[in-house]
Amino acid sequence: MGVKGKELKTIKNDMQTIEVGGKTYPIVFDFNVLSELEDIYGDVSKAFEDLEKVKIKAIRALVYSLIKVEDEEITLKDVGKMLDMDFINKFVEKAGIALNNDMPEVTTGNVGE
Repeated sequence: MGVKGKELKTIKNDMQTIEVGGKTYPIVFDFNVLSELEDIYGDVSKAFEDLEKVKIKAIRALVYSLIKVEDEEITLKDVGKMLDMDFINKFVEKAGIALNNDMPEVTTGNVGE
């Protein structure tokens, strides 16, 4: 579903955003978002495993984490009420692009070379 890793490298874009509840939020994987996701899952790695499997619970948790950084009053249930399958399909693709943009390139060789 969506874009594959190799294809992500060829997509040139600005910051990805989502619109939820009439507001636009950036899709970023910074420490605030990752911390919120960790609070929900207890383990960010498990969250990413579930996101790769396109599990609804994981997508809701990630969208919640993105919104929670800017809206302290939002709840998981509030977010769940605002999402539908059309949103999820678009979000999965955008989140993949954003993740690729936010993660550093892996290079081979020793540090300092």
